[in-house]
Amino acid sequence: MAHIEFPQVVSIMRQRLSQDHELLRYMVAIRDRYNGSVVVPLNDVAGQRPIEPPVPRLIQEAIDHTAMRANSWTPNIFCPSETHSEPNEKKADNRRRSLYGAWHENYMQQKLYRAYRHFVGYGTFSFMVMPDDHLETAVINLRDPLTTYPELIAPDDIRAPINVGYVFGHSSAWIKDRYPEAHASMMAFAQGRDWDTLWDMVEWIDDTDVVIGILGPRMPAYSPQESRPYGYSGYEVARWTNRAGMVPAVTPRRVTLDRILGQVSTLIATTDLFARLTALDIAAAEKAIFPDVAVIGRGAAPPQLISGKWKDGRTGEVNVLTESTVQVLQSAPGPLTAPILDRLEGAIRDTGGIPELYGGQATGGARTGAGMAALGGFAVDPRIAEANSVMGRSLERVNEAYMAVM
Repeated sequence: MAHIEFPQVVSIMRQRLSQDHELLRYMVAIRDRYNGSVVVPLNDVAGQRPIEPPVPRLIQEAIDHTAMRANSWTPNIFCPSETHSEPNEKKADNRRRSLYGAWHENYMQQKLYRAYRHFVGYGTFSFMVMPDDHLETAVINLRDPLTTYPELIAPDDIRAPINVGYVFGHSSAWIKDRYPEAHASMMAFAQGRDWDTLWDMVEWIDDTDVVIGILGPRMPAYSPQESRPYGYSGYEVARWTNRAGMVPAVTPRRVTLDRILGQVSTLIATTDLFARLTALDIAAAEKAIFPDVAVIGRGAAPPQLISGKWKDGRTGEVNVLTESTVQVLQSAPGPLTAPILDRLEGAIRDTGGIPELYGGQATGGARTGAGMAALGGFAVDPRIAEANSVMGRSLERVNEAYMAVM
């Protein structure tokens, strides 16, 4: 592959950033609900402030459950021998042992937990193998899918990417410390933007080059299009030859109809509705405990309170009024509220693949350990099989990249 010029890298990355903004919105929405960073607005209920969702973290449960089940055993590494001769068999065994050692040194068992969570929540994940000059070895890094932009390919084209770009933000001070020449050129066309500006940088990798460059000042987060006022040409700060001869990255996707989609991407609206109805049900129940009180006059004169300040009923004291009748305005949630909430939770659990056994609840007539295991396994085995299949093929590519980089 011919060497790519940096203006072409900038053009390609601008295209990918613009086309992927809807995917990023889904990913960010899932991330916020997984982290509990979303509140339930109750603007139409007077006096009620927004609250945290008073429901089970169903999106979190769906992601964690599938990811932990999928990573509940360590994948096996198999290195075939070219022939069945003793020297080749020994080489293959040494290669397998070396890869197990590399996995141990790179904390792969722990990284796989997060990789599976990325896969279930976002529908994709990204491993990158790069040389470490300080350690004098290759390192396997798990990258954030929110900042990963692989080659655009058709949904039915299942293969490794021929190039990938990673976008990350840094301050001008960081750039000045590591790339002083780039900082001087960058600031020449960015007057008025210095310490308070976050700059987007790109790490471009193909089978020929590894390129580091500056895209420009960070555009508004998750904007529907590239909106940087300048920096269209960008600035290349470093370039190395990719001596591995391959793209040492994997960015697989879930097998869907036509787009990258996480296991819980379609549940965002339903879980938000479930949280809002539950919050309204709680508000109504709270209102029923402390109901409103109305004082209704009997004649033309307005009612009068002659016992001083109004006394709370929990004190046991009596309020004395003249020419009036006191009426309690009792309210309670409607009879259909609880069934609707149960129906919504059931739908979320079914679509998200969250068996009730995961939360410690058991329904039905299963009374033996074997019956319980069958119920739990049948509920998630197809999803686990898909995740393991994709991860297994991806780890083969990671091992190939590791040996090539070494």
